[in-house]
Amino acid sequence: CASHAGLIEACARGYHDIGLPLAQTTRNIIRAQNLEFPVSIGDMFLKEVRSRGRFRPAEALAALQRMMVDNTLAPGDMEKAQLLAGELMAAAHEAEVTPIAARDQQTILAGANLPAGGKGDARVSVVTTKPIRGAAVVLEDGRSFISQTEAVAWGRVNPFSPLNTGGIML
Repeated sequence: CASHAGLIEACARGYHDIGLPLAQTTRNIIRAQNLEFPVSIGDMFLKEVRSRGRFRPAEALAALQRMMVDNTLAPGDMEKAQLLAGELMAAAHEAEVTPIAARDQQTILAGANLPAGGKGDARVSVVTTKPIRGAAVVLEDGRSFISQTEAVAWGRVNPFSPLNTGGIML
C-alpha cells in the first residue's frame, strides 16, 4: 500500500504534518476494502504518534493518552503505547528546555508563509485542514487544494493523490 510506505518514509524524514493524513489514508483503504493488512491499525497510530512526538511531544503525548483512555488499542499495542508514553513525557520535558524547531525537517518553500491575498480566496488544505498560506496546488478534482509545501512533502513519500482517486501527483 503506497500510503503506508509513504507514512514510514514521512516518519523517517520528519514530515510530521503529512503523517496523520497518510495514516488516515491507509486506514481508510484497509477498512473500505476489508484488507488483511500485516500491520495493525494501532501500530500505524503509534508510528504516527512517535513521528509527531519528535517535533511536538506534548501534542503527541495528549493524542496517545486519549487512545489509551479510550482503550481502543490491542493488548500488544497497549504495552508499546505505555513505553512510548514514557518516552514522550521525557521528550516533552526536554522540549521545555531545548527548542525543537532546530530538529524540524519539514521543507518550507520561499513565500510559503506569506498570505495568499484576496479576502474571498481563503483555501483550506485537504491534507491538514488548515488555511493555505502562500501558493496552493489544485488537485485533480479541481475543487481541492493543498499547499505547495505539503505537495512537495507528499510527492516525496507518496506518488498518489491525497484524494485517494488513484491519480498521480505531478
